[in-house]
Amino acid sequence: MTVPPKKTALVTGAAQGIGKAIALRLAEDGFAVGLNDIKDNTENLEAVADTIKAKGGIATIHIADVSVESQVATMISNVVELHHKIDVLVANAGVCKYAGYCASKFAVRGLVQAAAHEFGPHGITVNAYAPGAIDTDMCNALSRDNSAGMTSKAMQAGSALGITGTTADVAHLVSYLASDSSRFLTGQSVSINGGLYFD
Repeated sequence: MTVPPKKTALVTGAAQGIGKAIALRLAEDGFAVGLNDIKDNTENLEAVADTIKAKGGIATIHIADVSVESQVATMISNVVELHHKIDVLVANAGVCKYAGYCASKFAVRGLVQAAAHEFGPHGITVNAYAPGAIDTDMCNALSRDNSAGMTSKAMQAGSALGITGTTADVAHLVSYLASDSSRFLTGQSVSINGGLYFD
């Protein structure tokens, strides 16, 4: 898929894992990409930007902690100043293993539905992706300490497909959600988990 030039996507948590894969895919799709992550991940974020630029894409770096509202406001202003607009926002950043994280993921479903109603009249779609066992450092760390009570191997065995997903699998879905092809899809939380559970 190729999008018209100068469409801009902002991807949070873009230094590694799913966020990195999404940023690279959206750049391939023709988006100028604003890359966000925390200061500790600056080196990885610069590497993602370099990869995009080496392929002729446009990438800018925006260091901010998305849990701090003032930093988010500054980041949004900077992206708009550099790119003149934001066409797609991928709120990907997350830190696992905390009750607040899990609660926020349940809250996202309600937020997506409410935002879809609120922004729909403006032609804005709002959707979420809900990944299951994906081969990332975060998922592998959970598997190693088994704090979630389930290892990646157990999740893989329990899924309908019997496989672990890749970051590219999630990036393909987000590419579709960011495209004009998904214009009639809004208010949805799309599970991408190989059939580990069904909505």
